[in-house]
Amino acid sequence: MGATLFRLTGQMFLGLVSLFAFNLVDLYFVGKLGTMELAALSYSFPVIILLANVALGIGAGASAVVSRAFGEKDKEKVTVLTTNTILFALGLGVVLMVLGNLTIEPLFTLLGAGPEMLPLIKKYMTIWYSGMIFFVVPMVGNNITRALGDVKITSAIMFSAVLVNLILDPLLIFGIGPFPRLGLEGAAIATVVSRMGASIVSLWVLAKREKLIKISKTVLKQFFSSLKKVLSLGLANAGSRMMVPIAIGVVTRLLSSYGTGAVAAFGIGTRIEAMAMTLIFSMASVIGPFIGQNCGAGQKERVKAAANYSDRFSLLWGAGVFFFFLIFAKPIAGLFNQDPEIISIASQYLKIATIGCGLQGVLVITASAFIVLHKPLVSFLVIFLEVFILYIPFSFLGNIFFATNGIFAGIALSFIISGLISRKILISLLEGTGYWKGKPDFCSVEK
Repeated sequence: MGATLFRLTGQMFLGLVSLFAFNLVDLYFVGKLGTMELAALSYSFPVIILLANVALGIGAGASAVVSRAFGEKDKEKVTVLTTNTILFALGLGVVLMVLGNLTIEPLFTLLGAGPEMLPLIKKYMTIWYSGMIFFVVPMVGNNITRALGDVKITSAIMFSAVLVNLILDPLLIFGIGPFPRLGLEGAAIATVVSRMGASIVSLWVLAKREKLIKISKTVLKQFFSSLKKVLSLGLANAGSRMMVPIAIGVVTRLLSSYGTGAVAAFGIGTRIEAMAMTLIFSMASVIGPFIGQNCGAGQKERVKAAANYSDRFSLLWGAGVFFFFLIFAKPIAGLFNQDPEIISIASQYLKIATIGCGLQGVLVITASAFIVLHKPLVSFLVIFLEVFILYIPFSFLGNIFFATNGIFAGIALSFIISGLISRKILISLLEGTGYWKGKPDFCSVEK
């Protein structure tokens, strides 16, 4: 069982490496343009993560219900859920595109961007928002495909997208060959084009290969009932996910008082940290479908074993990440910018915040498990605890007493405490102890 879980995680790893590589590729090339452009990209990070988490939350809700239907071998139900979720994703992309363009100036002013930064941010985000449909659809579509147990194709889609982005970024940013020099706008165009390709392939897989997209009166009549099932889990998951970029936005605002260099450094640090945690995020992505399919098949012991394996691995990997950055934080940060101040702050973030990486991974994994176990409120509450009770207050306190290093220490402490609490809650659910004693077993779906 452990071998199966780690095999699926390994397959997902390539795809998520590609996903996070999007940010690192843009960061690397934009960093060559200058500190202002790098800071503009860093200001966009919490907003992009916020929108990504909306899409991933909906995708996680779809994955939870589809994986159960798949485990029950109900092909018709899977088709209805898939079709209606994809239609909703298309509409959501349009809505987010319009809202995004209408709120650029007030939103980024709130994040601490000054008048000198707003023109650069607007150039980048206007183009980026134009591709919102291509941003939402593959995230939702790939979650559904993973729920069917096919991790390889989703990884291939994401890897291909980042490869296209890697090729287009230098061509459009610096104007190599026949291409015009577009600077920051070139990075946005490269992202939109690469995600467009990912959307087309993701839809092809679901519609043509799996034959799970079927536009008919029978299917469309179930649009709202399907959406209710998906959103009952997806909205809680999206709400949980949205809290994290809100916290990042608060920290970005705090760091803006230290100058654009501090904001740029935070952008570098958080992106490198995310890349280092890709294997844990991969495990969190596959644990949901794995638990859903096994619950649908009545394999409760496999669910318990999967939770134990994944949490232990997260702790080991997190410890490795921390010790790695104790040694290599500075040279890695220096790859993205040569400014000594930026390198110093980014490396301090990597040395301090990653103390809590292992337990942050535990939180991410357990939150994913709660969703597919039809406990979305529990998932929401543990993330709420981390963000609003721990992360943000600790960051403010750290800033008051120890400046930027205090902020980073507050982040690490919030990871540690919330990870421990979320793990304790999951164990009590799986073992039927504490609050869960005498309640229906953890694989039952409450009506």
